Amino acid sequence: MSNEQQETSSPAPLIPAIPVAAAAASPKTPNHIQHPQTTAAALIEHSLSSGGVSLSQVFQTILVALARVFDAQQSFISIFTDANPQWHCVAGPHHQQQHCNSDADICKLDHGSWAWTGTKSKTIISDWSLECSSAVIMSLPASAFFVGCLIGGLIFPTLSDTKLGRRNLLLLSCSTMSAFSLITISSTNIWVYTLIRFLTGLGRSSIGPCVVVLVSEKVGQRWRGRVVMFSYLCFSVGFLTLAGIAYANRDQHWRLLYLWTSVPGVAYSVVAYFLVMESPAWLLIKGRGAEAHSVLQRLAPWNDYTNEVYKLIIEHPNSSSNNDALASAFRSYFSSMRLLFSSKWNLRRIIPIILIASGIGVVYFGIPLGVGNLGFDIYLSSVLNALIEIPSFVITIFLVERYSRRGSLLLFCTVSGGLSVGCAMISEVAAWVRVVVEMGAFVTGCVACNVVSIYTTELFPVKVRNTAVAVMWEAIMLGAVLAPVFVKLGKQHIFLSYGVFGVVIVTFGLFAVVLPETKDMGADLLVCEEGEAAGSNPQHINC
Repeated sequence: MSNEQQETSSPAPLIPAIPVAAAAASPKTPNHIQHPQTTAAALIEHSLSSGGVSLSQVFQTILVALARVFDAQQSFISIFTDANPQWHCVAGPHHQQQHCNSDADICKLDHGSWAWTGTKSKTIISDWSLECSSAVIMSLPASAFFVGCLIGGLIFPTLSDTKLGRRNLLLLSCSTMSAFSLITISSTNIWVYTLIRFLTGLGRSSIGPCVVVLVSEKVGQRWRGRVVMFSYLCFSVGFLTLAGIAYANRDQHWRLLYLWTSVPGVAYSVVAYFLVMESPAWLLIKGRGAEAHSVLQRLAPWNDYTNEVYKLIIEHPNSSSNNDALASAFRSYFSSMRLLFSSKWNLRRIIPIILIASGIGVVYFGIPLGVGNLGFDIYLSSVLNALIEIPSFVITIFLVERYSRRGSLLLFCTVSGGLSVGCAMISEVAAWVRVVVEMGAFVTGCVACNVVSIYTTELFPVKVRNTAVAVMWEAIMLGAVLAPVFVKLGKQHIFLSYGVFGVVIVTFGLFAVVLPETKDMGADLLVCEEGEAAGSNPQHINC
């Protein structure tokens, strides 16, 4: 899962295959909305929703969602490139093998008494002789990548709504991420490598949100949840393919892994430049009505575009310049942030959400990054983690339709933490058992991540909702920044990684008890929002 989930507040079935409307369907005229007060935005929404799904919409959904494949590959590539490789003892004339064993501290052995198993340049640890460096140094590149994601998540979102648009920001983000990933090959030491990984994360930060918004705005309301779920599936596919590419290059130089994951990303960016269409809704608000009309004709061919009502789109004016819109967006962003943190009513909700989300972030990113500490094959472990994430979407859908948000969040944070601690307690001899327990901790952590994203959208009034969700995802990324440090500490003892992950998510998950329940509140939630605006809340409702 990745930061794009902030864009949906309601779940939908995970359906990769999308039904296609018959091309021969008779054109539809939006007779019931031919009122003088009909807005161009409403007309676009009606046009997309009045039919099924066209081949063009299917193609655009698949093409845009593919960006998440490369996003996932760069997010988890450090599992393989930054791993501590295996080593073995070497018997020699001056180094007796009996003084060396697999349980020994490699840093306390004579250099000639051991050797790396396989190619020395398999990972950055062996290539640059970092095996005796501190956990902070070894985890620096992975943490720098997530710091880049954290900073980018604060800077770039407004560009999608204003100056660049969804399509251009997606292409810029994907091409920048892939280009810096390719440049990583030229790294000469860990400091250069860390800087490039930071820039890669900075470029990557906007891919998830842009994909979600772009696929959502090209289909009707009925299909939006499903195309978003499809984009989540592509992220899991990216993690899965990364493990396959890493396995195919398991005895090769670590730079080759960056080559094989970045070149397809660059190629995708070039192809997408020519084939991906901009959102008609965004084109409309920018005063580019003729372009919006053209895109709409291709996405929803079942409408009668000769009807006079479609002049509303073509003749739609631009309300402000790009520069004015950008400045206004930044003012609105900081105004919403101030409003979110200045209200005691909002603070009682956002502070627990920040703590819970940061704990979930440690688990969501830390568990897959730490598979090298399990004493099991990292390639197979990564494949299993990628596969086990997929059922988490189905579990989430089942939960939110039947059970309380607060109870579900508390339960899955506790279960994930308990299994993570249990994983640290299991002997390395029972590696298979460790992996099974680790998978349980990961899938329940994924469910907790999905639930908290839905819960957050329901906890806050409309005027600060997007800001609250953005803050929640920044908290998750903060957890991701810290996770690699614990992963490297776990090489000394597994409890310092998986044990810490479990303690953190259980401890922070307990803050869910102070949050109000939102399931089935309906009108009561609106009463709470009105009460918050007035400075008081009704006594008969738990707001």
